[in-house]
Amino acid sequence: MGVKIVAVGMVTALGLDWETSCAASRAGILRASVLDHFPFQTEQIGEPQFARGHQVDLLAKGFEGYGRLLRLLAGAMREIYLRFVAHPDTLRGAAVYLSLPDPVRSQPQIERDSFDDTELDPSPDDWALRLTTQASRLAGWPQAPRLQGLSVAGHAGFAQVLQRAIAALDSGKADSCIVGGVDSLLDEDTLTWLLKTNRLKHPAHAAGLMPGEGAALFLLTTSANALLEICSLEAVNLGEESQTFMDDKAANGSGLWRTVRTLSSWNSQRRSSKPIRVSLTSDHNGEVYRARELGGFLVRCRGEIQIENDLPVVLPAISFGDTGAASGAIGMAVSARSLSRGYLPPIHNIVLSTSDGPLRGAILLRGVNHGGS
Repeated sequence: MGVKIVAVGMVTALGLDWETSCAASRAGILRASVLDHFPFQTEQIGEPQFARGHQVDLLAKGFEGYGRLLRLLAGAMREIYLRFVAHPDTLRGAAVYLSLPDPVRSQPQIERDSFDDTELDPSPDDWALRLTTQASRLAGWPQAPRLQGLSVAGHAGFAQVLQRAIAALDSGKADSCIVGGVDSLLDEDTLTWLLKTNRLKHPAHAAGLMPGEGAALFLLTTSANALLEICSLEAVNLGEESQTFMDDKAANGSGLWRTVRTLSSWNSQRRSSKPIRVSLTSDHNGEVYRARELGGFLVRCRGEIQIENDLPVVLPAISFGDTGAASGAIGMAVSARSLSRGYLPPIHNIVLSTSDGPLRGAILLRGVNHGGS
């Protein structure tokens, strides 16, 4: 495939750039705060309660919905721009592929024609184009990028658009692409939805998710100078799980394992009798059904291949909260940073993504100086 990551832009609750966010996460720093804009009551506790979440205070606090996403995406775009400010032609007319939240995910029963003129148009293509154009303008880009691909499939949506971008690069339709994700679970509508569906972590519900927000973007190319290369993308695969949260069924990890085992370069090594080194980055967020799926996947992984190391599993949600449609991008950003710094074994670093629906994603990364181990 030969696709290289040459730049990363990232904003999270721990930092407004890639290096700071990842360094703070590795150091175990947490900046979860009380969501004082969202008081609620439960049957167990009669007085007003407050959940906690991972807010990007300097960019997003005080904004809701579309405005919140705009601020986050512009922050990540700004970092990409600053890395190439001396070479503006690199970004001029760039093709962008984005994983975004479904604009009506928190209102599944609402009819689209019930939105009045003051509301955000729920058509994903329309509002994604507007979001990308306005964010690039705020970030100082010389020209608005071309929105070439979009997914609103949730956590695994990033793997979906990444696969499309790689296809464009491999076919020669593009020399470089910008791929990423942005999401926030901290606006009032989304928090209300999480609370009503019993998914929000709070004092009376310890097994829920802690909401977060963030954005991560990657500049990908097939013709990068080796000195600029952060790490390489070896393979991306999509799969499906027949038992999903949306169907109120507990997944056992079989769909996720099928998605991983068919990764091309992973599969050839998997059949070897020689033990291999593996590390995983998962979007597990603390919910019980996700824990069961990840556990089932790990059992299958251990049972079918010889693993040399202790199989470390990195969970970015501990540091950043559940970042929804941005979680795959944030997971890959964390893995890419660890590879570039030598914190992870240089081969077989797999980013796992699990949507609420059937879609599953697996991304295989390799460090630049991978040697032969």
